[in-house]
Amino acid sequence: MRRVAGLVTGFLLPMLAFSEPLAKKEKKAEPMETHVVTIKGKPVTFTMQQVISAEKIQERVKELGKTLSEKFTGKQPVVIGVLSGSSIFHSDLVRAMNIPVEVDFVRVSSYHGTESSGKVKSALGVKSDLKGRHIIMVEDIVDTGRTMDFLITHFKTYQPASITIVSLLTKPTKLLPEYKNTVFVDYIGFKIPPDFVVGFGLDLDGYFRNLPDIKIVKTIDGKSV
Repeated sequence: MRRVAGLVTGFLLPMLAFSEPLAKKEKKAEPMETHVVTIKGKPVTFTMQQVISAEKIQERVKELGKTLSEKFTGKQPVVIGVLSGSSIFHSDLVRAMNIPVEVDFVRVSSYHGTESSGKVKSALGVKSDLKGRHIIMVEDIVDTGRTMDFLITHFKTYQPASITIVSLLTKPTKLLPEYKNTVFVDYIGFKIPPDFVVGFGLDLDGYFRNLPDIKIVKTIDGKSV
């Protein structure tokens, strides 16, 4: 869950640890797009620029699904999506896996205003028996490391056989120093700069999750983000 100037948004946290080869950055500068959304009765104008195309995302999801299927063959992992941002990535990822998996979800609360409150309040929703199981935790974006550190600690109390972290996006420059030795993303879709992005599950005040690509939000009503 992220927020920008009072507008809600997705989820944060970055860094790598045995990541898969990253897809190459798209070289061509995409044109600016204008999106107008009515929020609380007021039209709000957003300018955005595509940073990762829908085609690139789907290619990477298939690669990750193949890699995870090979790693967890015969282990029947529990694939846990971190709501709400990872919902689209999570559903596409499990469909790209050709092994038996159990699907579950967790919801975490921690963000207020433009930055994290610094306090992760709770983790709710998991119903699976995780003792001795292989957990694959799926995030939309990893950036400060705070929420992921909380989730890793939380799920370790269930005594799983292993915990593997998969994130569609990471912002390596935003990882807080205190989490550099505890938060590792095993499989990364794409590394991106510290811009605010929406699309493919990532939102702004609940909007733009349904975009098939990833876009950088440049301005909101003419003001830079």
